[in-house]
Amino acid sequence: MVTGLLTAAPARERLDWLDAARGLGILLVVFAHCLRGLETAGIQPLTPLVETVDRVIYAFHMPLFFLLSGLMFEHVARRHAPAGFLRDRMLRLLWPLALWTWIFFAFRAAAGNAVNGGASWAEFPLNPLPPQLHFWFLWALFVISAVLYLMWRLWQRISGSRSDTTFWLGSFTLSCILALWVPVPEALGPWLVPAVLYAPCLIAGVLFARGDVQITSLVTLLLTLALFALLLWLAATLNSAPSNLSVALFAPVLLLLALRRGVAMGVPFPYLGLLGQASMAIFLAHTMFSAGVRIVLVMAGIADPVLHLVLGTLAGLAGPLALWAAARRYGLMRLAGF
Repeated sequence: MVTGLLTAAPARERLDWLDAARGLGILLVVFAHCLRGLETAGIQPLTPLVETVDRVIYAFHMPLFFLLSGLMFEHVARRHAPAGFLRDRMLRLLWPLALWTWIFFAFRAAAGNAVNGGASWAEFPLNPLPPQLHFWFLWALFVISAVLYLMWRLWQRISGSRSDTTFWLGSFTLSCILALWVPVPEALGPWLVPAVLYAPCLIAGVLFARGDVQITSLVTLLLTLALFALLLWLAATLNSAPSNLSVALFAPVLLLLALRRGVAMGVPFPYLGLLGQASMAIFLAHTMFSAGVRIVLVMAGIADPVLHLVLGTLAGLAGPLALWAAARRYGLMRLAGF
């Protein structure tokens, strides 16, 4: 039986702070992709401020999603035999990867030169692997999950022990060594580099879930937020593998602790919670809606980068939310990859 933070918290609190974390993460994903799209299109110059914002967001927003996946890893893994676990991961990760890679490239081919990096139908990827664009996340999550699950089952068989703490601490240490010092052959780069780099974040999520670390006072909450801000400052000013990994590991943990305490204090996160529930749909579809708004604004002769950024971000959230709501209503969530 896994005990700790997830099992100790009341069910509604647990869902609220996890949904809020996913919601904040996906909001940053849409905003950051929209900002980079404007830079590529030549609408937003790469100023020092824009570069700093980009570096800070990318330092921790994707590590946050791997950490969140790690929070639920043991809970999911213990429910499945190996064949069932791999089938579940394929349906939840590889099917959305394939489906939305095809949908996205069909959109790019239809839009032609109106979108950044327009593609032709001749470039349509019948084989969606290795993953392209932002879909690398789904493939990396599948690889990490599959490898960890098989290693964990092997450990259980060899050790004969019900306590897996040694396994997870050892896996975390090994994953950090691989991420920092072991090079991946260039030919395997698209297949393995993201998985190697982000495996420590997912395993940190497993360890986080096994404990019961909480913020119990307002002073501690303020100190947590201050340390989080310090880590973001490090992300903006330093660029080395150890500092990047440190920010990727600790900034999401501090953010989760702060959000959990906020929920416990009664702070409402209604909109973040909704975004969190629809985070997979938003992740998969947001770029098409943001790009669509950019195309319309350019055709209308509007070049204000702030307006582009605001409307593009809103469209990248609202469009997928509508798809998610429709899929829920008509029972198409699994088919749509949500």
